[in-house]
Order: sequence, then structure tokens, then C-alpha cells
Amino acid sequence: MGTVTSVVDYEGLDDLVRAVDIARKSVPSILAVIVGDGVARPGLQQLVSDLGIQDHLKFCGRVDRSEAVEYFRSLDVFVVPRKDRTVTRAVTPLKPVEALASRTAVVASDLPALREVIDHGVTGLLTPPDDPETLAAALLELARDPQTRERLARAGREWALENRTWAVTAKETVTRYGEMTGRTPAPQNDRILTPEETRERQS
Repeated sequence: MGTVTSVVDYEGLDDLVRAVDIARKSVPSILAVIVGDGVARPGLQQLVSDLGIQDHLKFCGRVDRSEAVEYFRSLDVFVVPRKDRTVTRAVTPLKPVEALASRTAVVASDLPALREVIDHGVTGLLTPPDDPETLAAALLELARDPQTRERLARAGREWALENRTWAVTAKETVTRYGEMTGRTPAPQNDRILTPEETRERQS
């Protein structure tokens, strides 16, 4: 399990570290990875050392975009343990969507912005923010139940493909534009219009 993220305080990675410490006592083979870098990394590394869980949590540092995609695909569980802050309540991150599209089960903090992409028990699991014990329980549930993990991963990918592709986003944008302007959008196709064709349609 693990995450691909900026290593900053509001991402709640200290809660992930503590959850791993709790969970490894029941599942000794548990391994978490944190992919990314940031100002919070030294403090997290010290916490890992203080808890004595160096064999259960690894820091991979910053990686190229192509390599990050492989982490999304290879993890059994992707974790988004964000803190309850103004920014985390309002801004929906892209990473859980990428994890869902990669057919990876997701566990995330129960915040408004994350509820936009995670339907608890259907496309992933939501746990209270700032609560390592409940997060650990969710991670243990998925560690022990590969069928549930697969069900969530499959449903999550289906949701992502139906709701968060560029084609879907473009269609929704055109529809909203039509609603706001009172104009009926022209039928869409896959061909890119030339500048002359675009001007003709706008005239």
C-alpha cells in the first residue's frame, strides 16, 4: 500500500505512518511506500525511526511521471490520508482519480472534496481524517480480504472511465457552456476543427 504525493503536512502522511505501525502488529508482512518529496519528509522519517518500522515503510523520493504511473498500478491499496483543512475540504486532488483509473483500491479521508470521487463501500473506503486507528482498520480489512479489494478496484476503474476521462470532461464543458449561453452546441466529433471552421461556427 502507499501513496504518490507531495510530502507536506496537510497530506496526513504521519497518520499513514501511525496506521502502518498499528496494522503491522496484525499483518507483519505489511509494506507501505511514500512516493514523492517535500518539507515534511525529514519529520516523517524520524517518526518511522522512532516507531521502529523501517522494514514496513519506505520512502521512494521524487520519481519521473512515467515511473509514478507504475506505482499507481502496482500498489494493492492507494491511500489518501489528508488532514481536515480548508484546502483539503475544498480541493479535489487528481491522485485518487489516477489510482481509481489504474484499478487500484483507494482508502481516503472522509472529506467533501474526496467524497466527490470516492463512494464509500462502492468505489473505495472513507475514514475519518486525523484518525490513524480507523485508517489502520480499513487497511487491515483490505489486506485480509482480496475479494473486497478487487471489487472496489474494479468499480473504481469503471467510475473513473465513465466520469473522469478527457472526453467526458469535454462533453460536460460543452453542455454547461450551452446551458449558460442559451445556445445549442454543434454536434461533436473526433476531428479537430480548423481555425476557419471554428470562426464559422462561432459566427
